Amino acid sequence: MFRHSAALYTGSDTFDPQALVVELVAEDSVPQMAAARLKPKAMPKFRAWQETWDKQRLEDAIDARTALPDTDPDHLTPEQAAQLKAEQIGDIPLPPKYASGDFRKPSWWGLRGKLDVPKERFFSLPGCEKPGDTTPVIGWAGLDHLERAQAIAAWYVERKERDGWDADQLTPMLVAIDELVPWLKQWHNALDPTYGTRMGDYFDGFLLEELRSLERPRSDLTDWQPPGATRGRRRR
Repeated sequence: MFRHSAALYTGSDTFDPQALVVELVAEDSVPQMAAARLKPKAMPKFRAWQETWDKQRLEDAIDARTALPDTDPDHLTPEQAAQLKAEQIGDIPLPPKYASGDFRKPSWWGLRGKLDVPKERFFSLPGCEKPGDTTPVIGWAGLDHLERAQAIAAWYVERKERDGWDADQLTPMLVAIDELVPWLKQWHNALDPTYGTRMGDYFDGFLLEELRSLERPRSDLTDWQPPGATRGRRRR
């Protein structure tokens, strides 16, 4: 069925299956790392969105305390919660919207739009291809945050231990995991019955341990840009 459909699509029986799949996926995939899909000028917008999400998480945590029993020392009344949010968080500004020129490729703007909302079918890890293989590294966009982090971490460990990648080569995958950690702590930080740990905390610890072993500060992850995107930056 695939070969028949592909022959009709390409108009030839001698098509390259791998090249065709790469072509089709490229039109419906977006890089996992923000700096790989957004131009440097748009990264302050992404950081503003991250700050807004962090404040909303703090709000949610305070509101959750109103559902605790009255006897719990962390219990808050709605009035107390409102006062605490005003003191610790204040008003949450609306982050700036993205424009088409903020994305590195027009197709990514078409898939993400002004709010950078994922609508693609695949995510990609540009610059993380196997040695001697230019086939893009992609994953199914239907994976939740935890499944995505696990897949990226597995690829990271394989490249580090099997292929001996250095810090510069490994950093893009740590950037991807770093951007997932807040969502892991939000949605996957209950005690996991399979692993016996809180997966958000686990991946935060994994990230810090890898940075330590690579002798890199966490600021390297927020400053990271894909190769060729910056000028004058030397490899360590």
